[in-house]
Amino acid sequence: MKKLAKFIVDQRKIIVLIFVALIVFSVWGMSQVKIEYSITTYLPASTDTKKAIEIMEDEFVTYGTATIMVRNIPYAEAEKLHDEIEAYEGVKSFEFNSTPDYYRNSCALFNITFDGDDEDEKSVQAYNKTVELLSSYDALVSVSLVDTMADDLVRDINFVLLLAILIIIAVLIFTSKSFAEVGVFLIVFAVAALLNMGTNFFFGTISFISNAVCVILQLALAIDYAIILCHRFTEEKGLLGDSRAAITEALSKAIPEICGSSLTTIAGLLALTTMALRLGADLGLVLAKSIVCSMITVFFFMPAVILIFSKPIEKTRHRNFVPSVRPVAKAVIKFRYVILAMFIAVVSVGTYFSFQTDYCYSMNSIDTSRPSASQIAAWETEKVFGVTNQFVILVPGQDYEEQLAIIRMVEAYDEIDEALGIANVELTLNAQDVYLTEQINYRRFAKLLAVDESVADKIFTAYAFFSKPDSKGGIEEVALYEANKNIYTASLLQLCDCAFDHDDFITANLYSNADALESYEDLRDTVQDAEDQLIGKNYSRMLFNINGKVEGKETFALIHRLLSEVKAFCPEAIFAGDSMSSYDLNQSFAEDNVKVSVLTILFVFVILLFTIKSWGLPFPLVLTIQGAIFINFAFFPLMGSNVFFFVYLIVSAIQMGATIDYAIVTTGRYVEFRKSMESKEAMAEAVNAAFPTIITSGSIMVAASFLIGVVVENPLIATLGNCLGRGVIISILGVLLVIPSMLVIFDKPLMKTFFRKKERRKIFKRLPAIITGGIAQQTESVTEEEGKNEN
Repeated sequence: MKKLAKFIVDQRKIIVLIFVALIVFSVWGMSQVKIEYSITTYLPASTDTKKAIEIMEDEFVTYGTATIMVRNIPYAEAEKLHDEIEAYEGVKSFEFNSTPDYYRNSCALFNITFDGDDEDEKSVQAYNKTVELLSSYDALVSVSLVDTMADDLVRDINFVLLLAILIIIAVLIFTSKSFAEVGVFLIVFAVAALLNMGTNFFFGTISFISNAVCVILQLALAIDYAIILCHRFTEEKGLLGDSRAAITEALSKAIPEICGSSLTTIAGLLALTTMALRLGADLGLVLAKSIVCSMITVFFFMPAVILIFSKPIEKTRHRNFVPSVRPVAKAVIKFRYVILAMFIAVVSVGTYFSFQTDYCYSMNSIDTSRPSASQIAAWETEKVFGVTNQFVILVPGQDYEEQLAIIRMVEAYDEIDEALGIANVELTLNAQDVYLTEQINYRRFAKLLAVDESVADKIFTAYAFFSKPDSKGGIEEVALYEANKNIYTASLLQLCDCAFDHDDFITANLYSNADALESYEDLRDTVQDAEDQLIGKNYSRMLFNINGKVEGKETFALIHRLLSEVKAFCPEAIFAGDSMSSYDLNQSFAEDNVKVSVLTILFVFVILLFTIKSWGLPFPLVLTIQGAIFINFAFFPLMGSNVFFFVYLIVSAIQMGATIDYAIVTTGRYVEFRKSMESKEAMAEAVNAAFPTIITSGSIMVAASFLIGVVVENPLIATLGNCLGRGVIISILGVLLVIPSMLVIFDKPLMKTFFRKKERRKIFKRLPAIITGGIAQQTESVTEEEGKNEN
């Protein structure tokens, strides 16, 4: 370590130049990183939702839509707005009438379909004009063509970061020993954050969750490393006097200490990468990388910064503002049995209620005290017009009888109030209703289009010729039609597909009849729209609406029954939609929850086993933090609110992996003082010595987390911030109150659990001689037992 530290200090100028190049690369790399805002993207490839999304993106046209409810508006005025909006270029369709589906309780529901999606310029302009037109009304946008979540989130996070930096400066001034140290910390953190954000370039795409919280959590998790090195430097400077020698010695001691501290944090984050939902890997890797970037910056870049600031650090020293907590620690030790009994009782209650937590899987279902504008709009719209919960079934091929059977099967459920597939698309032509896939003869076709039967006859003849070509160019099929005109049938869909392939021929035959030509063109547009949305190259799509919530026991039970029944009839059927997405997430969470929780505890326990060198001490540490996690999540059922499933996985992993460091610091100090003091006195000194580190790191993480919860409008991110902040506070209380009580109460048995060295110290001193062959000379004074150990 000393050789490495000396090399880093000696080559600091070259290292600084390397970091400058890395900063330039990172600034460029940040602009190349794509942000993914859909959680369903991270579903396992085997889930229906994941398969359906890929198929629909490749095979179907999905038009952009907007859903807007206008309150307190007369029907006549709403109709006038409808006419004006419908005329905008870029609006494809906009159905509105006086039925309860569109107007009730003085509220108008505008469901607008645009020609393109949010990347289509004309559609975006039409949407913006619509929003501007309705700005003077009491309008609520529940579904927006243009999603502003990205811009809103960036704005909120930048504001949070600014506030967090101000709070961190205040905390560091309070807990540091020199005002100039604060400047060093900020420079080092800025470089570490840039490196982490820039190196996301190698991932290509990261989730909006990682992008939103990573910088702030990196600041909260990794600030310890800079503090450790800076405090080591101050200690060595007091002993050695020379700044260069002091930073070399400080770095050689800080590297192992920081690496040991970071292992539990990285282990907790890497446990997320084992999730079936790849969002865990996204967040775990990005945050773990942020810890590594912070370590690299502290080890290689910070020594140069400290040497540059060594004189200002010396000149701006101030008295220690952190008060002694020795009296408080003695009081804790005095009431240790009461504290432990209370902790056991609270954890028991907390464990029970944490298992009653209601998890949700849809962003709009999150219970939050600060709902987003779209959440409020969705809730208010549902109160007036009911729930719109669409789901999709994809089936391979174009077997319309099979599709119609599935439609009938699904719409038989009371919870299904709408069903649409190409097999049940119904058209009204000249006051006559006809299904698009219904088989009709040429006479019926003539009536539908209001044309002479002779014209219809020509169209059917052309269809027979072009639709089923044979070796004689369709002549045999035409002959079959001529011989069976009254019973020869085709569906409108088949006729239309054939007609669209030979559009010039059809329009030429209808050119003399303007009404017929107009009817044909309307039919062509309608059918093409239906085909674009319902028929793909390899799959057909059916749309249904569940008259119920997106998620919940009843909805999941319905999805389960539909999956069983439909897939028994058509095993290749694929389901999609918000409810199906929530169902898939619920299924993966059941496995991921157990996996992440067990692996986090296991990883942390094993690391503690080797860092503390005791098989007994990890138990009270892990049990205390796990108890704090149970208490944290008991708040949700006690407050009558749900929690987004991923929040539990993130917070439990970070709370276990990061706040266990506070327990390690306290325990390490206790073991150190216990060598020369009795247990009670050693614990009082340990708590007092560990308190500055715990309060610095803990207060920064608490402040950063609660700022996210208070400032950010996104309900998922806000809930994550509030939950993590509360969890850190509970963990700190556990470390300062419960762990001291447990260690003192169980001092004697715990002190016997350290791994014995078996006299290896003497052997290690003689190791070089042993390696060179001087075994006989070096072992003369070794006892028989030592000889056995050496062998």
